[in-house]
Amino acid sequence: MDRICLVDKDLEVLDNLCNVLKENSYEVDCFSNSLDAYEAIMKNNYDLLITALLMDDINGIQLIKLIKRTDKIIPIIITADSDNEEYELESINLDVAFYIKKPFSNNVFLLRIKKVLENSDEIRLTNKLHDLQENLVVLPKENLVQKDGIDVKLSRKEFEILLLLLNNKGTTISREDIIRKVWIKEPDCMDVRVIDVHIRNLRKKLNLLSLSTIYGYGYRWNK
Repeated sequence: MDRICLVDKDLEVLDNLCNVLKENSYEVDCFSNSLDAYEAIMKNNYDLLITALLMDDINGIQLIKLIKRTDKIIPIIITADSDNEEYELESINLDVAFYIKKPFSNNVFLLRIKKVLENSDEIRLTNKLHDLQENLVVLPKENLVQKDGIDVKLSRKEFEILLLLLNNKGTTISREDIIRKVWIKEPDCMDVRVIDVHIRNLRKKLNLLSLSTIYGYGYRWNK
């Protein structure tokens, strides 16, 4: 059973969404305070975090930033009361899977959750990935990446892009396909240049030689 951490300061909304999740066979812990949710995330393993953007203590963006300072890797959905473009852009930079604007139907809410969890399960099907030339080992279930025997911390989206490339060695993958598979979005929903930033970070953190840029198209992990 997938376990979800749900955060919203509106107690009526929180209670409704909590019941919806339980009725659909999710295990859910509900919090009206971001810092209480943060403590729970540090102590437990959740499959998904759903947080409201506007909170009374720290907002959803600040909560996500706190989590990213740790070794926790967890997919995230933000629910927002406003059309604040600055927050929405920041959520993309923080690798948020979906930014859902209120009000939304329960069906849309549940479908978004299903898509995120399916994607999360898919990238963990492989027990171990490695590249001898790069001296790189990836353990998807443990969210662990080792380069030359040393643990390397990646953001969630960097991790998912790395898995996608390693699972498709020798195949050129377009930026648009990376967005569809990792962000679960159509390319016109976000700037494809975001992919270039994540690839640049991967190269820097892992000192990669096997990852080629196919200019004007995408990337390929060479066999």
